[in-house]
Amino acid sequence: MARLKELALNHIKDAGNVKEGLQRFKNDVVSWIKSKEITSSDIHIREIFDATVMQENPDLDLATIDTVGLAEAIGPTVFPSITGELIASELLPAYQYRVGEVEDLVSVGTTKRWDYEYIAGMRAITKMPRVYPGQQYPLADWGEKKVRVEIAKFGQILELEKELIISDQTGQLITRAQEAGATMGDHRHEFIIDTVTDNARTALEESSSTAMYYDGSTRTVYANDHSSWDAYANDNLAASSALGTAGLRTVYGLFGTMQDERGRYINAMPKQILVHPTKYPEAWQHVTDISMPDAVESGSNFFKSKLGLKAYQSPYIGGNTTDWYVGDFQRANRWLWFQKPKVDKQGKDSDAAFERDVVLRFKYSYSGGCCIQDYRFLVKATA
Repeated sequence: MARLKELALNHIKDAGNVKEGLQRFKNDVVSWIKSKEITSSDIHIREIFDATVMQENPDLDLATIDTVGLAEAIGPTVFPSITGELIASELLPAYQYRVGEVEDLVSVGTTKRWDYEYIAGMRAITKMPRVYPGQQYPLADWGEKKVRVEIAKFGQILELEKELIISDQTGQLITRAQEAGATMGDHRHEFIIDTVTDNARTALEESSSTAMYYDGSTRTVYANDHSSWDAYANDNLAASSALGTAGLRTVYGLFGTMQDERGRYINAMPKQILVHPTKYPEAWQHVTDISMPDAVESGSNFFKSKLGLKAYQSPYIGGNTTDWYVGDFQRANRWLWFQKPKVDKQGKDSDAAFERDVVLRFKYSYSGGCCIQDYRFLVKATA
């Protein structure tokens, strides 16, 4: 956009005053950024500054004004709003890219609780009864809310220095925004993987995992026997089962033995396989080849043709990189949003302006929690 200043002046003229004109200008530019009619390559930070701050402060002398004075001049203008939208347009896509497909491994909901939320989790639902003519329909028993989800907030500050604006270092600003988004995306990616693999969550600064906190206690998710706290063994740990056709058959067989607390078998149909990147090519081959890739016979590949498994990878799989996981991950795992990722502008900070020549600050953050709500839809295999 080579004529932002001209557009701002036209809005000021039409509105009859600077404040209203620049508000209209901001609305236009923000709308264009959100709709991707303009991108960071079309716009420059100094251009935005000249079209907004300088119009409200025509006597501003950039050669002599100190950082505190410049921060105070910027604060009340529309410059922070436009710049914040520009940052968000680069930061949030970078975040989403780095989270990647692992979002498919959790079902998603929302919460209004900022500390802990409780959900029904792995409770058996009453059997669907027959209803005779004239008979009242019975009330379904959805169970008590026994699974705890810890909600936490995460975020950092992105600072904009005086020199970056004066020297029009738009590229540096965009790079910072992209790196910030990537950092936030990696953070949530690791949070999800730590949870579904039942490892200590780095995001929550855990020393041991509380990924499944059920009925007042932390539970070990992957084990050969869960009968000490659940009604049945429900073995979901396949030891000495390297990734391959034999290992997949062993894992698949375990899903057919899962029972709820009333003794009924669960329709636990696996949909995904999760591996470390070093094993991803092998996993991908096992779920995409038409024939069995490592079988003696060249029979049809059941895991592709019938089951339709999809392969996922993550470098954050803890422990042994040869461990792998199969399951209906969305049935097993739950993510709750308190606040989705966003970018907020902060008011002027005189200390930051004085100490580090900072004229504007933005906070990028998110708040949420992740848990395993039902272990019976997951199986872990070890080589």
